[in-house]
Amino acid sequence: MKDQRKIEGGCLCGSVRYTSSKPPMGGGYCHCSMCRKAYGHLYAALLQFSHEDFKIIKGKLSYYQESTLAKRSFCQHCGSSISFSYDGQPTLFVLAGTLDKPDDWPIDDSAGSWGHTFVADKVAWLEIKDGLPQHAQTVGFLDAAQDAHDESNR
Repeated sequence: MKDQRKIEGGCLCGSVRYTSSKPPMGGGYCHCSMCRKAYGHLYAALLQFSHEDFKIIKGKLSYYQESTLAKRSFCQHCGSSISFSYDGQPTLFVLAGTLDKPDDWPIDDSAGSWGHTFVADKVAWLEIKDGLPQHAQTVGFLDAAQDAHDESNR
């Protein structure tokens, strides 16, 4: 059965709005130092979507190229962070808090969810008690982006 829940979201000021024609492929939490700095929080709650299914329906995103592999999108008016993506990859990671109805898409132990990544970098006093898998580093997204980058530079 096709999931009929509407998937929409946007920034704080409403200048940027997005939709997805398909549900998230998965979700998880990132504790890396770059996500902490970029989002001003102890970790990022992220949902993975296909670039093909994810569409900006109002406004325009601005981008910050954080490395040779990745960029982050945000609203140029209010500064709200919207997504993170690895260059040349078919998916992007949307900040769960930007969804209009984040309660519809819990990050749990369902198929596609990856739990917590970069736990080796997490803030020491933060206790993770949700029972989701904890990975010291990446779960493959960064590796795939690095491999694609290396291949294109050969």
